[in-house]
Amino acid sequence: MRKPIIRVLAFAALAALGWPQATASAKSVHSQGKGKGALASFTIVDECAPGVTFQTYVSISATEQTVKMNGDVVNSLRTDVFVYGYNPCTNVLLYDYGTIYGGDLPMNALESASLVGHYVLQQGAVVDANLTLTGTDEINQGHSMSRQTFGPVMLVIRENGSSRTSSVAGTVTINGRVITPSEMTDVSSNISRSTSSDMTVIQAGN
Repeated sequence: MRKPIIRVLAFAALAALGWPQATASAKSVHSQGKGKGALASFTIVDECAPGVTFQTYVSISATEQTVKMNGDVVNSLRTDVFVYGYNPCTNVLLYDYGTIYGGDLPMNALESASLVGHYVLQQGAVVDANLTLTGTDEINQGHSMSRQTFGPVMLVIRENGSSRTSSVAGTVTINGRVITPSEMTDVSSNISRSTSSDMTVIQAGN
């Protein structure tokens, strides 16, 4: 199960809200967070000449987080896209990746999720995803508690999360080529949800 990124977002939220002002009047700041994620990765096998095949690997991973701190809400969606393939017949290498912020991640509990977006990667590759992920296996659950110190700041974090393997329907288009589920091999896909609560940020010396 993928761990949420509440820690990073909490620091971003503190900075956005004015950390020195937030901690000047109190020793702690409490926040609550929730998040959801969707991942779809697969391989495409193509034949460029009789008896000559090659593979292209594709991965699309989206994580949406919502952090509520002192009445203010910070939302963030991050999508990481990666494609890699080498055509030995044309000697063309397709290697590109990108991190895209913004958009949304519609999800119905852990029953289904929509992974939809238009992504222009760093080397110019264009990936369009129009996927529906549907839960197929039992739900895995887990929880954790951690305490960490960063200089004058201590974080006490409680996390709960659940994830589920999913099937993939829809299409992915890479540089104009439409890929359907029947062409996808080695498919790995899941949907996940997480919550974080009772986070305490303490500034020593106050």
